[in-house]
Amino acid sequence: REISRAGLAVMRNWLPTQQGRFFLHTPQATSIAFVGYTGGMPSYALAEAIRQQASVLVAPGSTLGVESYLRITVGYEPAKIEAALNRIGAVMQTLAARA
Repeated sequence: REISRAGLAVMRNWLPTQQGRFFLHTPQATSIAFVGYTGGMPSYALAEAIRQQASVLVAPGSTLGVESYLRITVGYEPAKIEAALNRIGAVMQTLAARA
C-alpha cells in the first residue's frame, strides 16, 4: 500500500505540469490509476504511441469500454513512476504539437 500511495502522490504532483492534458479519477484501493486525457485521440492509438515512442506500457480505456482514458500503474517505486510519467508527457506534448 505504501508503494501505491507514493506512486499516486507522484502522479498527483505530475498532473499539474501537463497543461490540462490529463485528469485523474483517484483509485480507492488499487495500484492502477484511471487517467483521462484530452485531445480526442482514440485510447488504443494513444497507448500504442506511448508504447512505441516512450517504451511505457499503459492500457487503453477502450478495452474497458471507456474511451479517452488510460490505465496507468502507480504501484512501483516512485522514481520509476516519475520517469514513466515524464515519458508519457513527452509523447503527449509531441502529439499536441503535431495537431
